[in-house]
Amino acid sequence: MTATCVRRASVALGAVCFASSASAQVDPACVVGPPIWRGEPLSVWAQWAFETQPDNLQSITPNILQTVGGTGGETLFDGFATHAEVDSGGNWAWIPRFDNSDGALQAGQSGGQIFFKVQNWVDQEPVKWIRIQIEFEGSVPPFVSLVEGYKGDSTDPLPGVITQQPVFTGPTTYFMDWEIRPNPDWDLIVLDLAPGVILDRICIDTISLPTPGAGALLSLAGLVALRRRRVP
Repeated sequence: MTATCVRRASVALGAVCFASSASAQVDPACVVGPPIWRGEPLSVWAQWAFETQPDNLQSITPNILQTVGGTGGETLFDGFATHAEVDSGGNWAWIPRFDNSDGALQAGQSGGQIFFKVQNWVDQEPVKWIRIQIEFEGSVPPFVSLVEGYKGDSTDPLPGVITQQPVFTGPTTYFMDWEIRPNPDWDLIVLDLAPGVILDRICIDTISLPTPGAGALLSLAGLVALRRRRVP
């Protein structure tokens, strides 16, 4: 895993950091395409494509991780690194795909849950938006059973609210949107898979916002304008 940080050429953006495997052979748009706010300040994008067999099913690192800072000296939550973990290693199997050039996770005979823990920027914005994109194989789509956030090392959950019900863009791909208020420092997303269902890929985008969302995505220009109004 290699990591690179660069400075975006925009007064609105802070540092942009990428961590990705050198062998990644996946579409960077992920599944159905990025939300319009990907790459904006205080955003995070994590993609798991399961291309190679994980060394540890309790700590599966994303093959792509992009974090875009703000201009206020915000830092990423440092209680752990963004990762996924399964409920029981013996109930999951990594399967090679496409002549071993790709891979996926498959739930066992009793089904299973996979937990995604995503670092956020620790900031003062009041709202967190989350987009989840999923690509799978099987007769029963993976079900997002829980989205919640946490402040620091607190054990009190901040529940997520669905703002966009699942939208299927094909027989095996869908996305959905969530919102958490107040804005957490890290997110927990739980995915339930029926027996034998294959998880090909999942993308999770998050962003901190200065005003509550109304269910529809802001335009890029509107998002930037909102942030500039907050600058004294």
